[in-house]
Amino acid sequence: MPERLTHLREVVAELEEQLASLESIDAETVSLLQDATREIQEVLQQQGAETLEQEPLAERLQHAAETFQATHPTLSGVVMRAVDALRQLGI
Repeated sequence: MPERLTHLREVVAELEEQLASLESIDAETVSLLQDATREIQEVLQQQGAETLEQEPLAERLQHAAETFQATHPTLSGVVMRAVDALRQLGI
């Protein structure tokens, strides 16, 4: 499990970098991704995945990735990797 947490931390860091470098994305999507990133960071800080509402976060991230896949394929890929990492952790 520690390797998976490390992987999730790396994906979250990459997601934060991608969000910071975006120039053209709607405010609602940015807000959704920032909220999800913040929620993941809280879990990682607590080292307790059970504190996170599992399904809603993964579903929200997946929906966000699908929404802007055509316009921001790199960011969409990073988000989908975060979704995969969360699911591997059972989150």
